[in-house]
Amino acid sequence: MVVGLAAKPLIEGPLASLWVVAGSLIVGSGVMWAADQMGRHKRGEDDTGFKDAMLVGCSQILALLFPGFSRSGATMSTALILDLDRVAATRLSFFLGIPALTGAGLYELKDAVGAGVGTAPLVVGTAVSFVVAYASIAWLLKLAAEVRRQALVQRLRHLSHRHRPAAHRPAGHRGAHRMTVSHAAVRPPRRIPAGPVTAPQRGAAVG
Repeated sequence: MVVGLAAKPLIEGPLASLWVVAGSLIVGSGVMWAADQMGRHKRGEDDTGFKDAMLVGCSQILALLFPGFSRSGATMSTALILDLDRVAATRLSFFLGIPALTGAGLYELKDAVGAGVGTAPLVVGTAVSFVVAYASIAWLLKLAAEVRRQALVQRLRHLSHRHRPAAHRPAGHRGAHRMTVSHAAVRPPRRIPAGPVTAPQRGAAVG
């Protein structure tokens, strides 16, 4: 809030350029991808501390200074870099957005009322926005939890396959190599033609 008030001329001036918006949108997308790849996703909500909240909260300044940089993207990227998992990063991002968005709404309220907007449309719009935002956040949290669950299941399956004893593996994997070796090693006996052996045949047999 303090940074927004102090940098308001800059935010509404040069930083409102379409080039800045487009550039920050592209850079922000790259930062989100890199943060998801760099993060180890090993810390949950119970491991979140005051330092994490301060760092993630301060990252909202990026969205304030660069309009194309998503506020939720900046906070979730910071949380992922701090090794929080996706669910914890998403929850922390939206919880920290409550005071920031509430303060911004109250600050802009006087301008909305002064512009001739009636009280009833303002209340209805705020209520609809709240319901839609709540439903969207609930769906996103459910999606993040499902992605984490699927990743955990895949990892457990991979580990169980690696550490499975040979006796419990499918028979096809165990016997394929031995069957190939046994068929290659065992050859049928050489057949000797029946009947009397002539002289050339006897010599060939002796030779």
